[in-house]
Amino acid sequence: MTDEPENLTLKLLREMRAEQERLTSMLGKVTDAVTQIARTQDHHGEVLARHSELLGQILETQQSYGGRLNVIDGRLALLEKHAGMVKA
Repeated sequence: MTDEPENLTLKLLREMRAEQERLTSMLGKVTDAVTQIARTQDHHGEVLARHSELLGQILETQQSYGGRLNVIDGRLALLEKHAGMVKA
């Protein structure tokens, strides 16, 4: 009779240990997945920052070209005026 409770206790302890190992394994997999997601988000953040930087450069270039076109247009108007191509 004394062996039965001890065996049942050992059986329950073994089951608990097996469950704990299974949960630890699952926790490791979840941790790996979270780490991978964080890396992916970091990469996307870097890509987004680079795209924002490039977009800013494009905007600056466009503004610069716009200013230059205005200067050219003004000079063309002066040339047309001096050449008598348009009425003053």
